[in-house]
Amino acid sequence: LLKYSLFNGSAFVSSPVFNAFVALGPTENLYDFSSLSPEALTLGQSLDDSGGICQSGTNDWGATHNVVTGTAQQVLGVINTLGLSVAPQMVRELELSVGRTDGCDTRWSMLSLTRLFQFPTRAGDSNFGKLSAVDISIFPDYTECRPVVTIDDGLVGSKLALATGGEDLLSTVPDSLTLFPYSFTSSLPRVSRVVTASNTKYPATSVVQPLLRAYFGGCRVREVNTTGIFIEDTCDVSNHWESYGLMVHSPDDIPLCSTGDVCIHNYFNSLWEWVNYISEDRPDRNGMNVNSFRSRYADTVAINLLPGLV
Repeated sequence: LLKYSLFNGSAFVSSPVFNAFVALGPTENLYDFSSLSPEALTLGQSLDDSGGICQSGTNDWGATHNVVTGTAQQVLGVINTLGLSVAPQMVRELELSVGRTDGCDTRWSMLSLTRLFQFPTRAGDSNFGKLSAVDISIFPDYTECRPVVTIDDGLVGSKLALATGGEDLLSTVPDSLTLFPYSFTSSLPRVSRVVTASNTKYPATSVVQPLLRAYFGGCRVREVNTTGIFIEDTCDVSNHWESYGLMVHSPDDIPLCSTGDVCIHNYFNSLWEWVNYISEDRPDRNGMNVNSFRSRYADTVAINLLPGLV
């Protein structure tokens, strides 16, 4: 909870600050808990008492992350108690899951993790710049239990943050930004959230994947068009983040390459999801069964033809 307080009401924080603090180990004298309110301390005790899982640090893949896992109500409690800025669509998913009676019983996790963003340097140029920042995502253990929430003005309003004088900043983009669905309206190709599924815990023939986002001035983007960039009307633009312009979530590119220099680009939805578990033989480690959404871009060679990995 103390590490989540780094966000201080902002939608995201810079990677160096996050990584330095969240990577600190579980040694109590490394931390000053005085900034946590009595309500936050009570919430922390409640999570401990009711089987909630809180984890932070650097995982086996070298990624620094902060996660809390519990019921939908518990995760809502963390958001509300700490005043976290979370995508309204994800908050609504939690609200719809509280007291759910249709048999789709699942825990929920709130994850903060460094993600790659791409930003246009000028309209009409697909050579985007790149930078890293940390934001918050929320997901269920079982993807088939994610409610479908429509993002419209009934959920959150919008306001103009930057007028672009007839230029569409996303008229030309890198191919990687056309592979997954986004939460804002734009000229990007529409990609369906619905993905065919099998072997789900609860009977389902399809699931919906999480929506990637864009930010401007530290605020979540609602729309990008020739008029300009529209953000959530509840957010005030940060001068610091405004200088970076339009920041768009980038998929993660994890190529699979052969010894003959043949590569298949496996692009993954960068809002990673997983199920936590603790095995009886390793009670000191928190394991993850990763649930990912992949797009195999320019895939012309079958994986079974690749003789080795580099």
